[in-house]
Amino acid sequence: MLLSHPMISGVITDIQMPELNGIELIKLIRNDANLKDMVILANTQFGQDYPIQEIINAGADDMIFKPISSTILRKRLHNLLRNQ
Repeated sequence: MLLSHPMISGVITDIQMPELNGIELIKLIRNDANLKDMVILANTQFGQDYPIQEIINAGADDMIFKPISSTILRKRLHNLLRNQ
């Protein structure tokens, strides 16, 4: 899906999803040679069971926590995409 949209520079993924959790998605993206440099911002609920280090080790570039502040989201995305 991502390969069919070459204008997409980054992905925001929730960690808890029903069929494919965010850590699995991050690993799939990082293991695809065509997507390995895509910016990944992981989104999770503060205090969730997943340790932050596990998410970063999977390949996420940064983390944001729910509830999401639109200001923080914009700044994090701006910083990640600027450094791409």
